[in-house]
Amino acid sequence: MYNLLFLSAIIVAVGIAEIECVDSKKSPSQDHSQDGDFLLWIRANISRRNRR
Repeated sequence: MYNLLFLSAIIVAVGIAEIECVDSKKSPSQDHSQDGDFLLWIRANISRRNRR
């Protein structure tokens, strides 16, 4: 169970890093206003998954 949670956390972290990398290449002026909402969405999905 903990291994699965750790693995999903790594996958999420890598996904966020890739998104940030692509975003920074697209536009020199970065707008991070939606990052908080995205992280809350990820946390909600992880907690929903853990309740099963």
